[in-house]
Order: sequence, then structure tokens, then C-alpha cells
Amino acid sequence: MDQGSGIGGPTGPERRPHPAIVEFADQLRQLRTEAGSPSFRKLARMTHYSSSTCADATAGNRLPTAAVVKAFVTACGANPAEWLELHRKASAAIATPAPPPTAEPVTDPPAADDGIRRHRLAIAIAVTLLAGITLGVAATKLLSGSTSTASPPVFTLTPRPAPTYGIGDGADPDKAGCSKDRKLVDKSAVMLHGEQIGAVELYYSTSCEAGWARVYLYPGEPLMLGSVTVYSDDQRSSEIAYPLIKQQPAYTNVVVPAKGGCLGATATIFKTGERPATATIKCQVGQP
Repeated sequence: MDQGSGIGGPTGPERRPHPAIVEFADQLRQLRTEAGSPSFRKLARMTHYSSSTCADATAGNRLPTAAVVKAFVTACGANPAEWLELHRKASAAIATPAPPPTAEPVTDPPAADDGIRRHRLAIAIAVTLLAGITLGVAATKLLSGSTSTASPPVFTLTPRPAPTYGIGDGADPDKAGCSKDRKLVDKSAVMLHGEQIGAVELYYSTSCEAGWARVYLYPGEPLMLGSVTVYSDDQRSSEIAYPLIKQQPAYTNVVVPAKGGCLGATATIFKTGERPATATIKCQVGQP
């Protein structure tokens, strides 16, 4: 049994995989990491598919079949129903034809209004979520009869700095090309009431000599507000606060550690009516 061919892969040398394929493969790689990074040979024994089929499922070249996904995630200890739903959505996204490209006026400079509106919308959503969280915490304290005068956690929205030319503090890791050789340095689960609701990850790029952090929710969690910070031991940092929708991560810009210095990360996820859930990755020296 090894009918593991996928769908929606590139059909020519100029075609790139559909973004839905790349994202789904990234999620499978994360799941494999969370499961202890079992070898593809071990996964092959557990799934009854070949090791090449298991590896191909995480390569991001084509979308694996539903049968392969079910066997793969089950072997990694995940809920197959949730992953099959993610697979269905990815298949639907691939099947939806992209709108035809429209010619851009040569004489007009690119408009920044759309980006500004999206940024303002994200900030508005974040502020709305934070207001609900703050009211929920206050109501919980009032109903419980607490007389503490301590203020609720103060959350500052820190817009992502504009990317710089060259690789330096504040560069976007994707636009600067740092994501091409990124390595996962460390990962820490964000816990709420003894259950993992998300995770914070610290990444490092050897080519950029820089690191960054990201935070995301696990499947099945509702919309929440997330904050993640990457910091160096000499007090430099980059922070982003953003609504966390499904498994879409919020990530910081890069920080370039000093020679011999270290990088660490912290993350906080805010859920309405609950205390903030936090996770920390200690400052680590050098590349992974």
C-alpha cells in the first residue's frame, strides 16, 4: 500500500507550489517536530507508506492525499479529523482559480493605502480583543470578591518597524531572505489550564546572522490576541502584537545578536475572560 501521490504540484519549471500547499507542508513539519521528530523510516513503518511518501508530504511540492495525511498525523499523535478538515480547505484553495492579473499603471507609483488600511484593521481588531480581555479579567475579579488593587497586565501594541536595507535589526525575515535557511533554535508551549493552546518558536538564519520569533495557536482554538518578542542580551528587541487566527503565526522582525551574544523570546496569548498565558525561551548563544 503506497498510493501516496499528491495533488496540485508544479506542472512546469516556472511554476511554484500553491501557497496552500506550502502552508500545509509547514504545518505537517511543525507537527512532526512536536511529535519528537520521528524519522521518515519510522513513520513509514507506522503509516504503511514508504519513507519517500512521508517525506514528500512535508516537502511542500504537492498536497498529499487525504489517506496519507490521516496516517501521517495519526502516527504523530494528532487528531485526524482536524487535519482532514485543514486538508479539505487546502484542496479547495488549490481548486479555486486565481483572478487574472491586472496591469498596473506605469506612470503611477504603488499605492500604500491598502497596506495602511490592513494595518489599521489589524490594530483595531487587536484593540477590540484587548478591551474584551481587560473587561473580562476585571469582571472575574469583581465577581470573585477580590480586593486587590493591582492593575491588569498592560499590553502595548508595537507596530513592526519598517524593513531596513541590508541585514540589520528591524529587517523582515521573509523579505530579507532570512527564511530560506532558517533553523528552529528552540520552541516552548503556551499553556492555559494545563493544556497547550499554542507555541512560541525562536529561529536563526546563518546567512543573515540574525534571529526572530513567532507565536501561533494550535488547531481548534478561537481567535485570540498574541504578542511575541525576540530580544538580545544587550537590551535590543523586536516585538509584534497581532490577532491570531487559526494557525497563522505572528512573527517579529530580526535582531542581530552581538558577537558571542545570545537571543531569547517571550510570547503572551490573551483569551477573553482568562489570565494571559505566557511562554519563554531562554537566551541562547550562537546558531543552533
